[in-house]
Amino acid sequence: MPEKSEWPRFKVGEKAGEVLSQWWRELADHRGDRADLRRTAELLDVIFNPAYHRLRVRLLAAGCNINNEKLAVVTGLVARVKEDNSAHPVARQMAEIKSGDRPRVSELRFRRLLETKGSEELFLVLVRALPLVGDSANLMDLADSAYGWNDYQRKRWALEYYSGLPEKASKP
Repeated sequence: MPEKSEWPRFKVGEKAGEVLSQWWRELADHRGDRADLRRTAELLDVIFNPAYHRLRVRLLAAGCNINNEKLAVVTGLVARVKEDNSAHPVARQMAEIKSGDRPRVSELRFRRLLETKGSEELFLVLVRALPLVGDSANLMDLADSAYGWNDYQRKRWALEYYSGLPEKASKP
């Protein structure tokens, strides 16, 4: 059995990233599971879905140490992503101008996101934000950030968002 890592890193070239990417692509063959995951409003509902368990078992077999609640956040969010857009980090995508001079995700909504602490709250806030970026997100950045949500991730997201926000858009 492979040696267990401290925390699965959902990144290109990392085992957990490869497992997640393959699982996400295979969700197209499990349309019922994907639809159920997209309708979930609570992490407990994610954990009740067979697709969550398929991902969990694969990650465990790959030697990843899993926190079930954090993995449920990742599973529920990633299932909502329709297109993997790896061009920019998710926070930068949120800062992109949608129409006029307004970002896809308003500064107020983004600040609320940065204030989230618990897994359930993070899940709910990101579920509401994903449609604002057209359900197109950097899959690995979303998964890795959500799983490891902490002060470092919050700071990184703030830097990405505000450096991607045009100066005109950030004025009141």
